Amino acid sequence: MLLDMSKAFDNVDRYLLLEDLKSILEPDELHILKVLIYNVKLCVRNGDTVGEEFFTDIGVPQGDCLSPILFTLYLAKTLKSSNKQNNENKCCDHSYAKDSNEAKNAFAQEKESGITIDQQFADDVSWATTSGNKTKQIEIEAEEKLSKRNLKINKTKTENFKISGSKDDNNSWKKCKYLGTMLGTEEDIDNRKKLALFVFNKYKTKLTNKKLSLEVRLRLFNSYVKPIFLYNSELWTVTKNIEHEIDVFHRKLLRYVLKIYYPYTISNNELYTRTKEIEWSILIKQKRFKWTGHMLRLPETTPVRLALTESLKISKKKAGQGNRLTLVKLYNKDLAEVDSKLSLACDLTHNLAEDRDWWRQKAKGLAVVSKKDG
Repeated sequence: MLLDMSKAFDNVDRYLLLEDLKSILEPDELHILKVLIYNVKLCVRNGDTVGEEFFTDIGVPQGDCLSPILFTLYLAKTLKSSNKQNNENKCCDHSYAKDSNEAKNAFAQEKESGITIDQQFADDVSWATTSGNKTKQIEIEAEEKLSKRNLKINKTKTENFKISGSKDDNNSWKKCKYLGTMLGTEEDIDNRKKLALFVFNKYKTKLTNKKLSLEVRLRLFNSYVKPIFLYNSELWTVTKNIEHEIDVFHRKLLRYVLKIYYPYTISNNELYTRTKEIEWSILIKQKRFKWTGHMLRLPETTPVRLALTESLKISKKKAGQGNRLTLVKLYNKDLAEVDSKLSLACDLTHNLAEDRDWWRQKAKGLAVVSKKDG
């Protein structure tokens, strides 16, 4: 379930926000912040005409780099703290990597009916649960907590998705966008292609300008286009066909940079040699392996580790699901390339993940092996 809030940043009660900050800021720091956000005078300007001044005590200033941090803290306090904690003025920690009993209670509630994972990031508020009856209860409780602190749920944008894995599943959840990423791999890749092409066309005059050296153009390409396409790609469930599709798209953009169009041609090997580029499929594999190490280093009470534990549980597969490619299978495949003894369920893997330098070296090694195999 994904909740969307209406005018979230504009509805923050600044008085309550300052009360939340009392437990984590020094008095002089709190005073500076109070001067900046409390009883602020504003006026509207239209050309040379300036309107009358008025006071505002609602919302955090948008465009300010501090505003997202203040809002995240405010939302964390709203959703995580109990009435008793509110009365005691105790601010709730909002670290996704914290490891404590409080974190376990905050992130997951294991019951006979299943497991519920709590995941909030800025104004993207969502819950994942294996209990179908839990979603309505969560929505009611969340709405009650938010309304007490002047935040409202935009019910027209609130989304509920059920992933059943059955033939009747219409897979509508794959088009759900969360933190800028669609949950379905192919759907997200299609969206990333559109975004990458949009950025490429935006800077096309620079990326294809032969007055600039190829080195400079490629640096621009890797600064503007590459991050857009590869964003969150370590979570894609990529098959061989999808990897090939990604590399074809990458080569297409590189040919645009070199201004090589039909009927003129260039071999793939020569293209990579001239541009000194690495296949994006290899970079995705490298990013995925690094992410695996990061995930294994996180405390067991964090949302991703709870989800991993749930996915590793042995359960009876429905007909046709046994051969389905999953992220867990991809992670285990990457680990097996490093050492056949390694897997996500192996204690040795978790111990090795603590050595960041060793893990990074193995990630680079995977990329080299993949390139030779290709």
